[in-house]
Amino acid sequence: EILEGQLDFFGGTGQTLLFPDPETLAYDIFSPHQDLVSRRLSVLARLLENTPTLTIVALPTLFQRLPPKPYITANSLSLASGQALNIADLQAQLVASGYTRVNQVSQHGEFARRGSLIDLFPMGCELPVRIDFFDAEIDSIRCFDPDTQLSDQRLEQLSMLPAREFPTTP
Repeated sequence: EILEGQLDFFGGTGQTLLFPDPETLAYDIFSPHQDLVSRRLSVLARLLENTPTLTIVALPTLFQRLPPKPYITANSLSLASGQALNIADLQAQLVASGYTRVNQVSQHGEFARRGSLIDLFPMGCELPVRIDFFDAEIDSIRCFDPDTQLSDQRLEQLSMLPAREFPTTP
């Protein structure tokens, strides 16, 4: 992380990426923390954009398997204000991408539906978002604080990554 900050400072480009280690061993029964999975997926998605970047990776992390490119692109989703979208179809896409339905969103990879609202904590995002539907159209997309549940910053579009690093389909 220090090297990433120094390279960004001296290079001035902001194109340095740090691919984090999952911080679990191959034989552990523990899964990596959702925040780490979110950061890893965010870096992988940026690498798929084919923009010139410098990626910092620890040597043990290089030996681990990565998800296939088609998995990331097929399970990524872009939403925009004013887009026509059935709320039930969105829920089905979220479940297919590995998101878990909960009562209240608190960590990456979760979503909750309350009437015409969907609260969602997309992978690769710092804050959860609230998607407000008006009939079959996205009325607004706003970031919100998971502790107070108050929304503030309005977004015009949202890009989501899959909730898991690897497909769980047969």
